[in-house]
Amino acid sequence: MPGFGNSAGKCQPARSENIMDHGGPAEVVKMVIEKLGLKSPVVVGYDWGGAIALKMGINDSRIFSKIVAFHPSFHE
Repeated sequence: MPGFGNSAGKCQPARSENIMDHGGPAEVVKMVIEKLGLKSPVVVGYDWGGAIALKMGINDSRIFSKIVAFHPSFHE
């Protein structure tokens, strides 16, 4: 994610209620999927990554073929 670790970009709030924000984590994940040309990928997420996958799957179940979430940090 932009702004985390050594990556460039603006750091987004690492909270589940901000996942769908404009320019936020869900948009970053969608851009990566599109850039890689993936069709119905299986996504594996841990902690906040699991929350991102779950929220995206709730909003549009066609994004992923399967979601594997390990210890998701998620609040609806």
